Amino acid sequence: MSEWIERHRFAWSRNAGLRGFYAGEIFNRIVSGLGPGPTLELGSGPGFFAETGRCDVVTDVAPGPFTNVVCDALALPFADGSFGNVVFIDVLHHLGAPDRALGEIARVLRPAGRLLFVEPWVSDVLGWFVYRYLHHEDCAVVADPWSAPFRSRKDPLDGNNYLPRQLLEIAPTVWAERCPHLKNVETEPFAMLSYLATGGFRARGAPASIVRALSRIERRLPAALRRRLALRVFARFERV
Repeated sequence: MSEWIERHRFAWSRNAGLRGFYAGEIFNRIVSGLGPGPTLELGSGPGFFAETGRCDVVTDVAPGPFTNVVCDALALPFADGSFGNVVFIDVLHHLGAPDRALGEIARVLRPAGRLLFVEPWVSDVLGWFVYRYLHHEDCAVVADPWSAPFRSRKDPLDGNNYLPRQLLEIAPTVWAERCPHLKNVETEPFAMLSYLATGGFRARGAPASIVRALSRIERRLPAALRRRLALRVFARFERV
């Protein structure tokens, strides 16, 4: 894990377009959606969002540069109702038991507290091609996305990029049964060529000005088109 963190922090330090994309398109969406009360971040990894200073407690399954507490999202070591917000970036599609993790998140949130996250989005056109053929992680529909999305014991870095879409598009009646205390109030697919232009976590990508220009164009596209082409998704839930 430490080697993985070092690689990501090196790429981050060299890739201005990537940093600008995360600040403007990912971090800004999360920060804008925060409600009152302390904020818990899950799965901080290299600590990029933690560096914004918007988190009161930062966790991961392994030590990291900004991690306060080492713990598993399936068993959070916090009292009921401890936080006003829980946030994470690229964590859901790595979870071996999303229902347990979401149950823990609901437990530690205060009434009307918020869960905010950004994940991969496997859109019908661009997303399916990129995540199925150009990305190192799996991209597949699974029989039980709630409690058994992976076939066997997994490494924490193993992921299935289709999992966020499969969970977010499940009928409301299933959500009410499996996650009765978390209500989805916003789902926004976003980012297309702008995300690809960053080059991902590589030291080289398109100039930051190009990435910003592509983001501005994408924000003007109709929502239906963004949903069919997007590569990322922002979601907000409230504790009920």
